[in-house]
Amino acid sequence: MNVVPDNPWAAAGTDAISGRVLEHPVDAPSADAATVATAVGVPPREAEEALRRLEGALLVRRLDGRPVRWAASPPRSSLGALLARRRAEPAAAEGILEQLQEAYEAMSGPRAAHLVEVLEHEEVTAR
Repeated sequence: MNVVPDNPWAAAGTDAISGRVLEHPVDAPSADAATVATAVGVPPREAEEALRRLEGALLVRRLDGRPVRWAASPPRSSLGALLARRRAEPAAAEGILEQLQEAYEAMSGPRAAHLVEVLEHEEVTAR
């Protein structure tokens, strides 16, 4: 079964509205929040909030002037850096998991009652 996520931006740690908002400045040299809101179909306040979140993630930058205009950062470098950070998170969590397991075993010793093997395929149990 091939499941398409409701939010393809989730893997980058971005909500669906921010992802849609990001797509607009990528297609236009720059835009104000009202223009982005209209293009994306969200209220101006939501577009402004999304643009600020994207700015915090370095995916867009605020341009000087009134009204404030926004421009996309180069996607390959900005979004690529964000994705690289997201890929590093599971590795860091696994490192913490191993430290916790070592501390647990040092305190109580390995106990067979706590050992569980996760079987991913039914065929494995037939062997």
